[in-house]
Amino acid sequence: MSDITPDGGDVRDTQKKPPPQGPPENLPEEFLRRRLGRMDTRRALAELCKSVPGLEEALLPPGIQADALTRRSGSSQMLRSVARRIKQDAAAWSAFRTAVVEQIPPETSEAVGRLSDENLDELREAHTTEGLLLAALVSEEGVEPGLLETLVKRWEEENRQEEKRAHQDAKVKELESRLEELKKDNERLSFASRVANERAESLAEEVRLLTGERESASARVREAEERARAALSVRERLDERISELERRGAQLERALESERQAYARAAERLEELHAEFERVVAERDQIRDALQHARFTDEGFGELLVRAIKNEVEALPDTLEATAHTARLLEFMSRVLQAHADLRGDRGGTSPSAREEEGEESETGSRAGRPEPAAKSEVLRPVRVKSRPTLAFRALGGAGEVGGSSHLLDFGSTRVLVDAGIKPDGRGQLAPDFEGLGRLDGAIITHAHLDHCGALPLLVRNRPDLPIYCTPPSAKLIISALNDHAAMGGGVPGGAPIHEVKRRLVPVPFGKPFEVGGATVTLTESGHILGAASVLLKSNSAMVFHTGDICMEDHFSIPSARLPEVSGIDLLIMEATLADQRPQPFNESIKKMVRVINETTLDRGGTVLIPTYALGQAQEIILGLKYFGREHGLERDVFIYVDGSVVTTSERLYAEQLRYMKPYLQHTDPRELFFGENIRAVANDDRARERILANPCAIIASPVTMQGGASAFYRRRLEGSERNAVILPSNAASSYGTHRAVGEGSSWRVERVSFAAHCTQEELLGITEKLSPRQIILIHGSRRRISDLAFRLAPKHKIHTPEVGETVRTVL
Repeated sequence: MSDITPDGGDVRDTQKKPPPQGPPENLPEEFLRRRLGRMDTRRALAELCKSVPGLEEALLPPGIQADALTRRSGSSQMLRSVARRIKQDAAAWSAFRTAVVEQIPPETSEAVGRLSDENLDELREAHTTEGLLLAALVSEEGVEPGLLETLVKRWEEENRQEEKRAHQDAKVKELESRLEELKKDNERLSFASRVANERAESLAEEVRLLTGERESASARVREAEERARAALSVRERLDERISELERRGAQLERALESERQAYARAAERLEELHAEFERVVAERDQIRDALQHARFTDEGFGELLVRAIKNEVEALPDTLEATAHTARLLEFMSRVLQAHADLRGDRGGTSPSAREEEGEESETGSRAGRPEPAAKSEVLRPVRVKSRPTLAFRALGGAGEVGGSSHLLDFGSTRVLVDAGIKPDGRGQLAPDFEGLGRLDGAIITHAHLDHCGALPLLVRNRPDLPIYCTPPSAKLIISALNDHAAMGGGVPGGAPIHEVKRRLVPVPFGKPFEVGGATVTLTESGHILGAASVLLKSNSAMVFHTGDICMEDHFSIPSARLPEVSGIDLLIMEATLADQRPQPFNESIKKMVRVINETTLDRGGTVLIPTYALGQAQEIILGLKYFGREHGLERDVFIYVDGSVVTTSERLYAEQLRYMKPYLQHTDPRELFFGENIRAVANDDRARERILANPCAIIASPVTMQGGASAFYRRRLEGSERNAVILPSNAASSYGTHRAVGEGSSWRVERVSFAAHCTQEELLGITEKLSPRQIILIHGSRRRISDLAFRLAPKHKIHTPEVGETVRTVL
């Protein structure tokens, strides 16, 4: 029976107290922090702080605003501070209770109202200890202190058990992970053990094989030692043979020197004979002129006739026909002299009056018919000598050397300048001296290389009204070459502006004759570069052919040289750049280049540099690699880059002149003429150049000397590594007379090919066979090469080998 209070209520009801003003002293701070970890709790507290004045200072640490509570992950330090303030401050505790009251389910709040020691365990199972404790703390009716303390203890016990279980679970997971790692390690060790066993067996087998190989090698070593002893013996015999050959070579060299001296003496004698012949011809012409104006009755007629017959006989060759002709001349001379003597004798014994009468009768008879002079004219006709024109050839440059080509051809009535070049290497005088040349009727430029056109600004400044003739392709290429040279710091000091040079150029098509002064000039294809020409000049009865730079080799881009359909010309002016070389077809050079490129890029992972002239030579190399590289094995994965002036010359100038190129190129898209899938142009930028050097490739760059421009940049980057290579054209090492190209003494691999568009010795001899010149002037080559070629030509032709500044005067 329950106790009843005086007003009729239950005794337990009288024991329930209203909720205290602060939390129980034994309430764990961890409990508060766990509730504060919930976002809905923090959001509710933040709203209360904004609506209740002073609550923010009581609840939050200094410097922390209420908005910090609504962040997704609250700071653990801040939550710990807020929990302590809730336990210590009544206002903070009240705010906490208000904030969490909405989180308590109604059934849990109702269960707290009927909470007792008897049903505590039952209600814990239904609503959780934490839920009952939270509902008891915020309950308005309050809970017995004993029950609240029991709930706190139960919550702490459950919390410890939960932490213990969590710790155990984490430990179990760690052990399981470790077990998995151990299993994997065990598998790896097992595999490694099997591999080691197999490797041991393999090594044992290798040891057995190596032992056998060592024994075999020992046997081979013994055989090699025997062969080495035999080779040493052979070497001794070869040394003896070499010594003998060296002695023989010295003997031959002495004999050759003797022959050269004899040749020099013979050449000097030949010059003397030619001079004597010219003197005799001049004297004969004088006598002929005197005979034409002399009368048969003159006192000196007989002496003139004797001298004329003598000169004519001396000029005849040693043949049977010439001997018979000589006999007829002597017989005729005796008759004439006898008649002259008889006439003079008769006139000596007659009186003056008789002479006058006789003269009148003679004059009358002469007017009647004069049969004797007619007979004399008929007999003298075979001994008349036709006068021949003369030519003065003056070498302003490019004679006995390569570079600075400029030649003055003086026919007397006509004066023509062929080429106006500079010496790009800078050795000696840069450009010809055009001062003091006197009258000029015109200038002809054979092609657009600087050693043939680089001095045009000086010529135009000196002769502003002089017409300068060239082919249409050369007209464009010349201006481009002059602009590029000036842009690289070259140019000619004191020359006329390039636009003035452009105004003086007169383009003339191949094969179309035009007049220069009193001479007829025809330009023919020389096969050197695009637009290059040879020059055929006809003045009166004289015919002169100037080859310029000429090449009979078949090109990839342009036709080879086309000689004029003439023979027996009077004078051939011929280059001798490669007069001691043998032909090397361009296709063989491409084959060698492909081999070097594949070996360097694919086998060694290096880069190949191909320095070249921007005009002519570069285009031959690019077209050769593009159209014929595949058949020689050029791999598709190898990229070829083109850099320097080569790019603009190829894209802008060559592509505009397709009709002057080979037929198979004339219908090509100009944009794809030189470049394609694996041949690409490089921007004029050092950063772009550095990027392409990151991978193995081949690079075609100008200039050929590697002393400036793009090729010098690549040389500095590549020459120090043995993996890289440089392919030098045949004239890169000896460009303008040098004997060693820049970069030849470095670590990289050095190879040579022939892309010099000049005739070799046999081709030059073939030109002389076809044109059959009476005289030859050799130019545009070293003195040694000119001397060698002159030795080959001397037996059949009169040879002139002038040097710079010399003038050759000859009868054509």
